[in-house]
Amino acid sequence: MEILAALVTEHKVIRGWLHNLCEIPHSNLNTRSAFIDYIIHLLAVHHQLEEVTFYTPLKVANPICAVTLTRHLDHGVFLIQLQNLKKISEATAWETSTRQLRATIENHFIEEESFIFLAGKTHFTEEEGKQLGQLFKKMQEKLHEQKSVKADFWPLLVEVPPRFYREVRTMFEALT
Repeated sequence: MEILAALVTEHKVIRGWLHNLCEIPHSNLNTRSAFIDYIIHLLAVHHQLEEVTFYTPLKVANPICAVTLTRHLDHGVFLIQLQNLKKISEATAWETSTRQLRATIENHFIEEESFIFLAGKTHFTEEEGKQLGQLFKKMQEKLHEQKSVKADFWPLLVEVPPRFYREVRTMFEALT
């Protein structure tokens, strides 16, 4: 399903950046800071994309699906933990903290890919999955192009599968 493939591909990109972050020596402050800032951007974009193109439609398709209620909270915690990495002044703490955060985010991705995304396969039609995947790619391009998590998504509303329109429109209102 196209939306699931897009999400998994984005997970792979973020995994790669997290792996590289763990390889940066503690003493290389400028590179560390630049990597952390970029990963924060990637995760903020990912959070918006996942909320609009997966979790919100899943809430519509299955309102009693428990995973849709709290999964997005993890993203906010990850962003705070990444900011806190910038404050670490001791080399051993840096190495331990970056590896722990990478493992935590990896576990989050594994849970999504192994369990939660299966709900999408069950509750979205093939056409809806394709439409959501196309919306994901257009939003992703716009967010990365602007290097910001604030963007005008209104023109993209035409891409939303009809049964998810009202809730996705509400998400757009919250994001702009």
